[in-house]
Amino acid sequence: MVMFGERNYWRDTQRPARFLCFDARIAIFIGLALLHFRPWTLMLLTAAAVVFLWMDWKGINPANSFRHIRTFLAGPIILARPRREMRHPIDYGFEFQSRHAD
Repeated sequence: MVMFGERNYWRDTQRPARFLCFDARIAIFIGLALLHFRPWTLMLLTAAAVVFLWMDWKGINPANSFRHIRTFLAGPIILARPRREMRHPIDYGFEFQSRHAD
């Protein structure tokens, strides 16, 4: 977009980073495959490329899907403190029983 004779580069800051036709996160797998050239790293690179292409085709944001996986692994309740510091619930139901039960 051109405004007042200059290109506004700040408008491009929210665009996802791309490496060729892939998401930029594929560079991690490319670097791994180049540094440790084995069949399993090439298969990992191929699988990651297929997953990123599928996510791009479906319009899924990789950051959102990674966040979803992280919350799935963490569980439904995320505690602010460790379990050992949490107060345990106490049942005071015996105080409300009638003392004059016949």
